[in-house]
Amino acid sequence: MCWIEAEIYGPATVKQILDGNHVKRGEVAHIVTLEALFALYQKAFLQSSQEDLKVTADLSNEVADACTQATTVDVKDVNAKLVEAVKQSCLLETMAKFDATQEKNPLFNVTRQYMHMVMEMLQFIRAVRTGDRILHLQALQVFTKYFFAHD
Repeated sequence: MCWIEAEIYGPATVKQILDGNHVKRGEVAHIVTLEALFALYQKAFLQSSQEDLKVTADLSNEVADACTQATTVDVKDVNAKLVEAVKQSCLLETMAKFDATQEKNPLFNVTRQYMHMVMEMLQFIRAVRTGDRILHLQALQVFTKYFFAHD
């Protein structure tokens, strides 16, 4: 419904995507959806941890600004600063704590599961397109949890 309402695709195309046809269009639709969900996740996460992540949030905004100005040197420099700030702020641990505080929220859980599934799908597509055997095996290993979850 979101793809139709956002006028990304019409109802017939959405049906084809959900039926497993139009693979490239489906990939694009899921990437657009993933980007939107990441933006919402980032906003909620940064609001919940404003004090702890002020430097990281500011640098994230600088990266966004540098990207809109399209200067490669600025983007690389600001991105390097952001990566260093992420390492120092234990961002992944803070994100895990944030996710844990939201575990009783069913919509949050479904959304995060969807985001993980799309990223796993993109990893598999990359492995196939690049011919990376190791990445292909890793992606297949990740997919096995979906096959055995129904038993």
